[in-house]
Amino acid sequence: MEIVKSFALLMVAYGLYGVVSGKIYAKDKWSGRYVYKNEEPTSFWLICASYIGMGAFIFLI
Repeated sequence: MEIVKSFALLMVAYGLYGVVSGKIYAKDKWSGRYVYKNEEPTSFWLICASYIGMGAFIFLI
C-alpha cells in the first residue's frame, strides 16, 4: 500500500511542477503531448487539477 501512496505523491508533485513550469504532459488521442499554460490555459489548469486531485484522492484512500 505504501507504493501506491508514493505514486500518489508523485502525481501531486508532477501537477505542482506543471503549475510552476507552465507545461504539463497529457494524453492526446493515440499519443501524448505537452500542454502549455500560455497556449491553452483552460486545458492546462484542468489537467493540473486532475493530476493534483487524483493524487490527493488516491493518497487519502
